[in-house]
Amino acid sequence: DGVSWRILLEDLEELLTSLSHGVPAILQGKSSSYRQWYNALREYGQSDQLQQQLPHWEKAGSYKSHIPVDTGADEAVCIKDTIVHTVEMPADQTRSLLQEASHAYHTRVDDLLLCALALTIRAWSKAEEVLIGLEGHGREAIAKDVDISRTVGWFTSLYPVLLHVGNTSDGAAIRQVKEQLRNVPAKGIGYGVLKYINRQLSLQGSAPWEIVFNYLGQLDNITKNKGLAIADESPGAGINGEHRVYEKLSVNSFVLNGKLILNWTYSSKHYHEQTIRELASAYLNQLQSLVAHCLEQAKYGSIYTPSDYGLGSVISCEELDNFWEGCRKAGRSVSSLCRLSGLQQGILFHSIYAEGVSVYINQLGCYLTHPDIAMFTQSWQYVLRRHSILRSGFYYESFSVPVQCVYTDV
Repeated sequence: DGVSWRILLEDLEELLTSLSHGVPAILQGKSSSYRQWYNALREYGQSDQLQQQLPHWEKAGSYKSHIPVDTGADEAVCIKDTIVHTVEMPADQTRSLLQEASHAYHTRVDDLLLCALALTIRAWSKAEEVLIGLEGHGREAIAKDVDISRTVGWFTSLYPVLLHVGNTSDGAAIRQVKEQLRNVPAKGIGYGVLKYINRQLSLQGSAPWEIVFNYLGQLDNITKNKGLAIADESPGAGINGEHRVYEKLSVNSFVLNGKLILNWTYSSKHYHEQTIRELASAYLNQLQSLVAHCLEQAKYGSIYTPSDYGLGSVISCEELDNFWEGCRKAGRSVSSLCRLSGLQQGILFHSIYAEGVSVYINQLGCYLTHPDIAMFTQSWQYVLRRHSILRSGFYYESFSVPVQCVYTDV
């Protein structure tokens, strides 16, 4: 997989550099084996944490995706039946995507790429929901004693992501897609474990998606050695031409030579070349529109979403917006928001249940003789700035869960 190439090239660079300087090469240590990783996956498959993910994957997997096609071919599609159409984003716009666009909504690059894809497919298919088979690196931290950061192999995960994007503004669409992606359990690794290791009956059958998306990251920095670069020559076919392909469309994206490259691989049995050209062009226009919107929004400040506060699974963007509006009208500036700890929840419950009881209140009273009022006030202002708990308020009726709100000043 892509991470493996980085590992191999790091070692190759170290060997070449050491040889050129006439010193012994010092390579990094070996990490866990492929079999140790499989054993960790199998153990993860028996955990309560994974079982709690099952309803999420059953819902995503039960959605029937039906994207438009040009021809009604029902026969199987193989690698030899696919064609690749490539488009690229100009370097200046790619730079904005990578370095500036994220500030507006605290997004990652793949958030915007997937948002553009969902909006493009929605406009094309006229469907409010878009099912995408999403590829990830798959090297998730599922076991404390297993480290595969330097293990060579194919760890890629592939899982369904159901994105709902209504007829809304660019900003609202970005926030919706961001929150839906953040709510994917354990970055999607559980789907494959449930389906292929646990053989969960409700997840069996062919893949529910017809579109696959993958963002490989920035390939420009894959090597530090100026003597190594990605070759222009084709390495030849990596997969046998008779290999079965189950998706009709696949979008592989990466940054190379400062430009975002998008390879649209499509089934020639289902699509004409002109259709894919128009679809890829529409996607690029949509992505450029999202980037331009983010750059404009960033001029007026950043907008946070529930997942930024660890509340993505319990409150919506609309609820958070209403809360911020209430704070604004009350003249309160908020610096952060978070869920209550178990102890805080208990204290809050008893305080509400037994109103007026001061069992959780400790007070110390004293007299100050001839105090310097200005210095006294300044000291308290310093303490308030230093300790956020003294600027905290607790809300138990604004959302479905109680939250702690930290004010900028009091």
